[in-house]
Amino acid sequence: MADLVRELTQDLEEKVRILTQELEEKTAEQEKSAQENVVLARRSNLILQAISEGIYGVDSREKTTFINNAGAAMIGWQARELIGQHQHVVMHHTKVDGSPYPSEDCPICLTSRDGKPRTMDHEVFWRKDGS
Repeated sequence: MADLVRELTQDLEEKVRILTQELEEKTAEQEKSAQENVVLARRSNLILQAISEGIYGVDSREKTTFINNAGAAMIGWQARELIGQHQHVVMHHTKVDGSPYPSEDCPICLTSRDGKPRTMDHEVFWRKDGS
């Protein structure tokens, strides 16, 4: 009986050793991937900030996920103020005649919802100061 217990204990210890080694390897891979992601994010941010054109992105809820400094400056905001904000509400809320511009009618919002391209050349975007 003691031999059986010893054998089972050794078996379990070997399995724990193998699983621990696999876990350590996976953890090391994840840490390496996380470090690579940080490097890529920094590089992307440097490129984004070096561009003099305004560039921003929105998520599926039409909230700002990123904006470069040039884009924020064009509309009179700080980039940090715009992250997480609904861009239609921030800068596309009113038509040129002063009437409200519902997001349901906005071609930009519609494109973000259905993915269909639209072309516009007479849209007005509002700055933070209302100009």
